[in-house]
Amino acid sequence: MIPEKTYLPIGNKKDILIEPRETLSDEALLAILRQCGLKVTNQRLSILKVLNTGSRVHMTAQDILDEVKKHYPQIGFATIYRFLKRLTEKSVVSEISMGNASSRYELQSKKLHYHIACVQCGKIIEFKNKTIEKILKRIVKENGFTMKHQLLELYVSCNSGKCSPS
Repeated sequence: MIPEKTYLPIGNKKDILIEPRETLSDEALLAILRQCGLKVTNQRLSILKVLNTGSRVHMTAQDILDEVKKHYPQIGFATIYRFLKRLTEKSVVSEISMGNASSRYELQSKKLHYHIACVQCGKIIEFKNKTIEKILKRIVKENGFTMKHQLLELYVSCNSGKCSPS
């Protein structure tokens, strides 16, 4: 069986996903900040809104900065980066490392999925696979653990020969 997949090429203005992401309400975004024990600020809320409804789902910190600067021109890269790291630590945001390229970030999806990421061009493929899910659950159970969160990322190089660094 071929797993479901979607390609997210660099420069694509609209991500095409396995399943559309649920858009969270402003109240849900405020709740995220409070659950993380963070002070609610307009800048933090703006960052979450960009992650929630931005032009792409897998965004670099620079992509997010560019969007947030439209409303808060004084915001700096370090502010964005620190906030993304905090959200990643709290499992609100997933970080997809891209080798030598910039990491990509996405709000945690309620729908389980995995990533294949090209470390040269930055192309990301999302996929689901029931067999992998069953194997992971079995391994966790056999070793006496309880699954709290899953993250599977495969870092690859494109075989097309047309891959260029991002």
